[in-house]
Amino acid sequence: MPVENLTLAINELVTEGVELINVINESVMSIAFSRKQFISALKSVLQQVGVQALNSTLYRIGYEYARAVATEMPMGDPVSTISTYLYTATAYNRLAFRGLEIRNNEVRVEFEEPFDEELDGSFTEGYIHGLINTAPSRLHYINIEKFNNIYRAVVRPIESIEPI
Repeated sequence: MPVENLTLAINELVTEGVELINVINESVMSIAFSRKQFISALKSVLQQVGVQALNSTLYRIGYEYARAVATEMPMGDPVSTISTYLYTATAYNRLAFRGLEIRNNEVRVEFEEPFDEELDGSFTEGYIHGLINTAPSRLHYINIEKFNNIYRAVVRPIESIEPI
């Protein structure tokens, strides 16, 4: 199907209760990993380089990946960009996005089953932090806690950076 016809078909798509946020007009090639083998490979690296080096590297990769997608393919306003890419992460089985709440200058993201849960969720934390810093172009602190099987990331803006 030619791109023009596909775009027309998407623009004419009407589904009750579903609102089309935006259309990505770029070619997107997804990369898929077998979760079991990917985690196994990461554990192998963990044994070789140590826990701290692997966790900080995974965090940074997640952060930079989120920063790249939010910068190169924004979905309109910051809230739409953040929620779209959290839903996209769910579609690719990186996590199960449960909700986004913005209240009093604080962002709360609830999710389950991060793919890197066995490795302390470093990539997922970096990904969420990267999205929330990049979409509104503002630095934030992030804290993730687990309650039963639900993770809650609480993100607050950095008001000032004071010397220690």
